[in-house]
Amino acid sequence: MQSDFNRIIVVPIGNEFFVLMTLSCVSDNGFKLNRLCKLYTRQVTKTQLTFCNKLSSILHDFPRLDDDIHPLYIDLLCFVFDKDLYNFSLGQINTAKDMITNIANDYVNVLEFVGLLKECKTLKESAVAGMFGVVNEITPSFAYLQQLRQHMVKLPLIDPDVPMLLVSGYPHVDKDCFMSIIIDFTTKSVAFDVGHTDYNDLMRSQVIDAPGVLDKPVFGECSVVINAPARHLRDSLVLFFLDVSGSCGYSIADQVFF
Repeated sequence: MQSDFNRIIVVPIGNEFFVLMTLSCVSDNGFKLNRLCKLYTRQVTKTQLTFCNKLSSILHDFPRLDDDIHPLYIDLLCFVFDKDLYNFSLGQINTAKDMITNIANDYVNVLEFVGLLKECKTLKESAVAGMFGVVNEITPSFAYLQQLRQHMVKLPLIDPDVPMLLVSGYPHVDKDCFMSIIIDFTTKSVAFDVGHTDYNDLMRSQVIDAPGVLDKPVFGECSVVINAPARHLRDSLVLFFLDVSGSCGYSIADQVFF
């Protein structure tokens, strides 16, 4: 299952698709109709390939819901992840890719039998406008996937099959000090840090420093259930730090009641 989402490309939205287009202007001076029609046909085909390649990249990068996304990550994305909307958005992109291909093929076939220069230009413009129209129609799906991507790339890299120690507690209770002693190296993320350690050089473990307290919204702009790792990871242990001195700024009563 996929756990590193950083490879997912940025999803273009609305006018950002125009940046992908690099169609050159075709001058009709000195060119025969047959040659101009071929040039316009290439532009239609180029537009279709550019759109389809971009849409195919989006479909390839976003993981399949049932096979590629571990339930742990679905929980971590629970406040922005809608399974039905996710499948619907990817389905719309797949349908748009087929529609763009059909539009291009239809206009390319017609351009072969054009008898007037003006008609040739009009058909080319209609073909390009039709493909852009298909893309603009599914702008909400692009926007949702881009929003989801922005949260997915912030997720920590966690191996669900490796034993895990989840370190939690209120701020300023010396969790960082504990982490620095027991871990070998740390991979940082917006949500929390994931450290790795070897027990007597025999068993490799993950150590997760969860900021704040379990069940608290701490994931930047998106509330995340931090105890998701404890629910989904095998061989999990939660280590809760308690500052009995109260020097962390919270009383014992505050720390144990949440």
